[in-house]
Amino acid sequence: MAKNNEVKGDVFGIRKAVDLSDGIMKYMVDGKEYGVEIYESGNRAVQSFDKKGRDHSASNIVYGEKARIPEVADKLIIEFTGKVSPIAEIPDAIDQFHSIYVEKIKELKKTDNVDIKDAFMKLTKMMAFNIAAGKWGWRNFDVAKEISVEIEYEGNEFSFENVKTVGMVGKYEDGELVLNDTLDIDDFAERIYQSLISEDDVLIFNVRAVFNVGNGSRVYPSQLFPGVKKKIPGTTTEFSCELYRATTFGEDEVAGLSPEKIWNKIRTVDMFHGKKGNTPIPLEPNGATLQFQDFFRKDENSFYAYKAKWFKTNDLEKFVEAFENKNDLIFFLGILTRGGVLGSEKSK
Repeated sequence: MAKNNEVKGDVFGIRKAVDLSDGIMKYMVDGKEYGVEIYESGNRAVQSFDKKGRDHSASNIVYGEKARIPEVADKLIIEFTGKVSPIAEIPDAIDQFHSIYVEKIKELKKTDNVDIKDAFMKLTKMMAFNIAAGKWGWRNFDVAKEISVEIEYEGNEFSFENVKTVGMVGKYEDGELVLNDTLDIDDFAERIYQSLISEDDVLIFNVRAVFNVGNGSRVYPSQLFPGVKKKIPGTTTEFSCELYRATTFGEDEVAGLSPEKIWNKIRTVDMFHGKKGNTPIPLEPNGATLQFQDFFRKDENSFYAYKAKWFKTNDLEKFVEAFENKNDLIFFLGILTRGGVLGSEKSK
């Protein structure tokens, strides 16, 4: 074991605590639900990029895939199931620091430290809010006139109407975090919290959202970025856009949102990074964000820096006190909830 518990391992991976199903896209006609189908489409456009010898005034057929609901329907339905498991006490991958991690994660989950409990509750409230607010619908959220969301778990049912206008998960200004309290999600958040800190208590919840997008409107599944692009049969022409398909019982394939796409919005809670006016970004160890093409947590406030301090100290109270910004505890606990292969010290 390294001296003073210094972290020099090459691998650190833990199971994610939140798993999601595909987001199944449907519509309803005369009380019966049908899966949204994906169809191929070609658009005529003018060449907009330079290529030697090409006539840029010539038309260009761009092939891709689209999805829409029929004219007789005006609402898109998206359903998914979520599972919250305890934060992993046994790492999926870690070298000589295996025993240190096991000891420290158990201590973290059982502590009576007020700051840690407060950070856990704020984390779960923000995740619960993002589920209820429906922003995980991405562009479907943007184009809808009205949105309602239903959450069901363990016999409890909660309905949230007109969530289109509820706003962001919270505000962080001058070191002060103010959570958005327009949705009654406290019970759901508490249940998520209890599962995360337990030894074997798994929570399963179901979400159903209705997006009023208008009759016959185009809807937006997740987009794939395959290594080998789909080609039009009998040609060498590649599709510019291939959409995500989900499989459901009784149907071959329907349009869907990928679990990763939904989870990205649910974990968009990091407002304490200190960049770009503290715009909320998804939980990432280095604060990586595609929106701004940047890393918002490169040095002392990255997960890797906090992890090194956590492993190095034998006093949890001192570890917590060392946080200059106590809201970064939310970020730290959020990454443990997010899980995944978190890289090595070299990733800092």
